[in-house]
Amino acid sequence: MSPSEPDHSKGVASKSEPHHDDDSSDARMSAGDLRAIHAKSCALVKLADEGGIDEKLSKSWIQSKLTLADNYLTAIHDYIVHDRESTDSEHGDDRGDGGDMGGGFLISIEKKLSK
Repeated sequence: MSPSEPDHSKGVASKSEPHHDDDSSDARMSAGDLRAIHAKSCALVKLADEGGIDEKLSKSWIQSKLTLADNYLTAIHDYIVHDRESTDSEHGDDRGDGGDMGGGFLISIEKKLSK
């Protein structure tokens, strides 16, 4: 396994674990989403390391999507690892009310995507 492809599967709910309730089902779905994000990220890092995609990576729309993805993953990471919810103001809220993850954050992301 290369440095660009670390194994982060340990400690993440397995697809083969028995179904207990809706929370564990939701957790397995989220874990599956994380695995898919990880696989795609590793594939893109590998392509970037091999060269030849610099022109595509320099496109402003790709840079903006990577920034949004980083912001989302940072918010998720901080919530899970540090037991801390992000506020909109930490992620570029232009409403100025410092809302919470309950809706304002998504609205600010949707606004950025629609530009």
